[in-house]
Amino acid sequence: MKKIVNLVLLNMSVNVIREMVMNLLHIIHKKIFLAGSV
Repeated sequence: MKKIVNLVLLNMSVNVIREMVMNLLHIIHKKIFLAGSV
């Protein structure tokens, strides 16, 4: 039972981290794009 809970928590945290990374990459990409277009 505890193993399943740990797996679910791990999966959730991985998804949250992935979301954060994607958002960061998106922001960085936008800044580079804006800087390059000037």
